[in-house]
Amino acid sequence: MAVPGLAVAILALLLSIAFGIYSMNTRIDNLGARIDTLSANLNTRIDTLGADLNARIEQVYQLLLPKER
Repeated sequence: MAVPGLAVAILALLLSIAFGIYSMNTRIDNLGARIDTLSANLNTRIDTLGADLNARIEQVYQLLLPKER
């Protein structure tokens, strides 16, 4: 009687480990997707800031140019 009980316990343990690994992989995948989204948002913001900075530099440059007669 002890052998079937031990086999069931081992099977339950293995299933618990398998489902735990699956759950962790799902969470890691979700975290990766969120990081990708944040990275894309950050890249967009950096590009926007760069464009704004270039526009301001151009304005300052135009102000510093000598006036043509």
